[in-house]
Amino acid sequence: MVVKFSDIAAQWKVIKKDCLPKIEDFLESGNYIGNSIIEEFENNFADYIGCKHAVGVSNGTNALKLSIQSFLPQGKVCVIIPANTFISNALAASYFNYDIKLIDCDEFYGMKVENLHAWFAGKRENYDSVIVVPVHLYGYPANIQRIRDLCNLYDARIIEDCSQAHGASIRLGKVGNFGDLGVFSCYASKNLGAAGEGAIITTNNTQLYESLKELRDLGSSQKYQNHVLGWNDRPHAIQFIILNEKLKYLDEWNSNRGYAAEQYNKQLKDLPIILPVEPQWSTVSVHHLYVIRTEQRDELQQFLNKKDIQTGIHYPIPIGEQELYKNDNLTTKGIINTMDWKDKLLSLPMHPFLTDDEINYVCTSIKEFYNNKKGDTT
Repeated sequence: MVVKFSDIAAQWKVIKKDCLPKIEDFLESGNYIGNSIIEEFENNFADYIGCKHAVGVSNGTNALKLSIQSFLPQGKVCVIIPANTFISNALAASYFNYDIKLIDCDEFYGMKVENLHAWFAGKRENYDSVIVVPVHLYGYPANIQRIRDLCNLYDARIIEDCSQAHGASIRLGKVGNFGDLGVFSCYASKNLGAAGEGAIITTNNTQLYESLKELRDLGSSQKYQNHVLGWNDRPHAIQFIILNEKLKYLDEWNSNRGYAAEQYNKQLKDLPIILPVEPQWSTVSVHHLYVIRTEQRDELQQFLNKKDIQTGIHYPIPIGEQELYKNDNLTTKGIINTMDWKDKLLSLPMHPFLTDDEINYVCTSIKEFYNNKKGDTT
């Protein structure tokens, strides 16, 4: 049995019948740029999240970049990101040569609020503008209410990175509603993924909404009239046709992920591994990834690979140790959890189409690995 880490092709089988005629209509229209399809998905996604506005762009990295630029930060700027996250969070700040501050993760893999508070208390006065980018990592909501309270207290802007958390929520609503902006990458493997690249930015701020529309379109709100330094970051309409169809199934697919996580939890709970725990403030976690921690990470991964069970590591090299930033002042001092866990994290297969047989096979194989280890020590 081969157990795929992710099964994107299975999603296409679900939407193909409804999607193909719409793609054909689009191609036959000849209206490939600025098509109403883009606005249709933006409106549908804004309704789904429960916010006023949504702006489609080309990909998640560019969405972060545009979001930072839309604030028009003045003077000395610091962008605060989690120490354990995808590189795009750092790149978006580096494009503008802004300072970057890494904050350690908590037990739920979100930004550790206590460390953020300590930085604000000791370092906020050194900067004219501060932007905080909490990441709802692995599909679990970060402690966004407390982060928002701190940002209000210390006059900082918030960009929620919701790229692994489409549909996740806390008591007050879905993520993507609690910062100034919310960024949702729609990279192919995401909970809501395009056939390649795509992204969407959510906001309840009409001024930021208008600014983002200009920035994604070469700094123009009207053809040949350019007001600001913008970018060619318009979304691709075909991708948004696909995303619009997938949006109809998002809650169902997230629920399937939740079922798979429950089965993993039940079957793996007695093994010497650390299982993911949902934060107490979460009302819906969407399980983009199912990440365990184990002292035998590399050995277990090799064992599962021989069993044709695909796994991943998220992330093998923390941002503070990336070659790109070796000459920067991205200190790993105080980044205790991230540095301790980097060699222990292992992502198990997780997608909406995992079968009971596949889940059982993964769990049985992991149990076999630890039984073998137990036998080696007797």
